[in-house]
Amino acid sequence: MLALFILNLSIGRKSLKEKKMEALAEFYLNRMDTAYQEQTWAVALIGSLNLFVASHSVMMLACFRKWLLQTALFLASSGALAIVWSRHCIYMYYDGCLKTLLAGTSVSTVCSDGSVFPITQNLALYSGVSFYLLIIVCMYVFAARMIAVTKHPDIQT
Repeated sequence: MLALFILNLSIGRKSLKEKKMEALAEFYLNRMDTAYQEQTWAVALIGSLNLFVASHSVMMLACFRKWLLQTALFLASSGALAIVWSRHCIYMYYDGCLKTLLAGTSVSTVCSDGSVFPITQNLALYSGVSFYLLIIVCMYVFAARMIAVTKHPDIQT
């Protein structure tokens, strides 16, 4: 009876190495999914911003100089490109880590920090924050300027 109890306990148990490998695999898959979602949101955000400006170009040009609008759109689009590129690099890095892990490599040597280029690390660290801050500031400036130049017959300034 005791032997049967011990056998049942040992069937459901995994070794520490197996638990580490499962946890790492789950972490890598989570990071890959996050990188993909960030790419998707960056594309959706910049696409909607560009479409908004293009569809309201007459009103925008009445409020802003053409060079200012073009510069703002260029900076926002450049930020989106940086996010998409950096998240692609992150995705590929974790994809390589996952493949190495699944190939049976030792857990301690799956992904070393030396395999990431410093420029890629900096791009990944700062592209998202810079992009989202730029979008927030640009949207505020656009909205504030539109309010400032819009005349309504019932409102006197």
